[in-house]
Amino acid sequence: MIQFSRQALGRLVCLAFSIFVLGLAPAAPQGGEAPMSAWIGAYTFSESAPPDLIMNYAVSVCDGAGDAYVAVDGHMTEIRLKAKARQKNGKLELLFEGYGGDDLLKKGYDAGDLLLTIAQQGQGYRFVWGALKSQLNEGARAGTATKAKGDCSAAAAPVKWGSAAH
Repeated sequence: MIQFSRQALGRLVCLAFSIFVLGLAPAAPQGGEAPMSAWIGAYTFSESAPPDLIMNYAVSVCDGAGDAYVAVDGHMTEIRLKAKARQKNGKLELLFEGYGGDDLLKKGYDAGDLLLTIAQQGQGYRFVWGALKSQLNEGARAGTATKAKGDCSAAAAPVKWGSAAH
């Protein structure tokens, strides 16, 4: 019979427990990416320019499949876009899929255009412009956005969107 000292036995039990716990732990997503469901929610951002112009941006990621909507509202602006969200390098990219029924212009984007990227920055989120640009300041850098966790209502497709037009 093999005999172990208390110290050796304690180490062996600790090692066995660690292996057991690690074996039960869920594997990290490949590439260290959070699951797509972690991005579900409504992200909002506003910008302003003198004298009193304000532009409000809302991005809603509605499900783990990446169904998303982008709304921009402000002075003479009503943009409604249907997008597909995907993760890339720890960031969320929004790709253009179509226009909402109440989008005023219905022009400027082609299927697959990278509209914008959302990156987590500390406790907030940062919008990085792509094909969608600031509606107030040419060359503007987007600021910090906030997220309503688990809520897709900020820019969710209203009934009048119907099916997004391409």
